[in-house]
Amino acid sequence: MTRLCAAFWCVLVAGAACPPPGPDDAGPGDAGPGDGGVPDDSYRAVLDQIEDVAELAGADGRVKYLLPVAGVEPRAPLFSSCAFQDTEAFPYHLPFLVTLPGGEELSFDDYIALVLRRDTRAWWGGELLWRTELVHPIGGEPGTLLFTLYTDDSPGNRLIADDVRAVFTALTACAPAFEGTLGFVPSSNEQRQTATLVQAELAAEGIAVILE
Repeated sequence: MTRLCAAFWCVLVAGAACPPPGPDDAGPGDAGPGDGGVPDDSYRAVLDQIEDVAELAGADGRVKYLLPVAGVEPRAPLFSSCAFQDTEAFPYHLPFLVTLPGGEELSFDDYIALVLRRDTRAWWGGELLWRTELVHPIGGEPGTLLFTLYTDDSPGNRLIADDVRAVFTALTACAPAFEGTLGFVPSSNEQRQTATLVQAELAAEGIAVILE
């Protein structure tokens, strides 16, 4: 498994791809007895104001998200809810999940299975970044909500076009404030190769793939 790139958004500024965020986002060792209880504002199920991103973002401006996979039986602790987590308070997914009722027993291996493995995935995981100055390649107006998608570079788990479609659809429903501004950004060399191949196909469907 690859490690989480410290400069995750280097693909946006240099055209170079970082290794995809993998199990490091589970934050092993970050959750412990002192984490008991999660504040009521630890996440939002819907982004209905543009300001929501700034309020939830970590120090680098990114917001972690988890979205339910359509057609998969909902499971604790998120069930059918989208979750845009307070990334300043919870920089990783797993320490956030274990503070929610029903998520206390989730392990590192559970996280990998539920977020990265296609056969067992219950939630799509990734990050958002709001770029006010970036002109949307389809809409033509400034303001683009970049989203990444966590995948594993292994047989059966690599990114495919339908993954981008699924996350785009989920974000459109759960982040109505950003309708018409979404843009997928690949986060690894493997993802970039796939994104390059499907960019035109997805654009014809109204889904922007941004390869800066």
